[in-house]
Amino acid sequence: MANPEVIVHVGEAPASKVLSQWTRKSHAPVLHLGESETVVDPLHRVAISFVGNLGEFCALAAAGAHSCDAEWLTRWKKADVVASNVIETWVAQHWSEISVSHTVSRALLAGSQCVVSSSMPIRDLEWFGGAMTDVVVHSNRGANGIDGVVSTAVGVALGSGATTFLLIGDIACIHDSNGMWDMKRRDVDVRIVVTNNDGGAIFSFLPQAREVDAEVFEKIYGTPHGVSFASLAHAHGIKYCAVTSVQELDAACQELGPILIEARFERSADVAQHEDLNAAVVRALEEATA
Repeated sequence: MANPEVIVHVGEAPASKVLSQWTRKSHAPVLHLGESETVVDPLHRVAISFVGNLGEFCALAAAGAHSCDAEWLTRWKKADVVASNVIETWVAQHWSEISVSHTVSRALLAGSQCVVSSSMPIRDLEWFGGAMTDVVVHSNRGANGIDGVVSTAVGVALGSGATTFLLIGDIACIHDSNGMWDMKRRDVDVRIVVTNNDGGAIFSFLPQAREVDAEVFEKIYGTPHGVSFASLAHAHGIKYCAVTSVQELDAACQELGPILIEARFERSADVAQHEDLNAAVVRALEEATA
């Protein structure tokens, strides 16, 4: 893809490491638009910063816009379609944690709220989720990425009065499982989707996975727990559903909450599945842009 002449950055600093690396390599000046006078610029690439109402700025920019060469934008749109098609095909053929994030993104109802936990759920939703229309997405990292996520979803549901989906990993769900307390009496439509790989899968993507003895790594980073989410849901008096396919997950997501939906996976397969899909996307893009 051709390098951009300028990068327009709207809002806060992105969480994506890949996007930050791409921005650094592009050497293009960054135009930052935000509503806060504090500009988070770890790459030191922001050349100009505008502070104000983003809606008003976009309206003014659109009013003064003029036609230009659309080839660059056309190539990006084509690449987006190619990548999206590969992801759709891969998800349909592989039941995985990636499939869960993608399926949940497709199941979100217009006007609903989505709370997504840190670690792999938020990454998979960003990388592989489908287009979401009229949905507000929330994320609460807390101190360590696993603090108060269930409680945040309950608060979002109570505050908005809307159907709220929670996409969360097993460790974060266990850490704030008391957030499910009294959920049934409150009659909140919270649909909790837990990807349970019996531990912390994200650490398998990091360098220590190759440097630390396997047994030590499993104890310190993997942290298997053996918790029964069916029992956890029963203890709080909310519905429970175990799913083993995209079709079952899609059907479960239509159930009125509160409900806890569990998708179990082998943690050891997670890295290979991500690498396989990423490689498939790269191959397709190389063929399409050759």
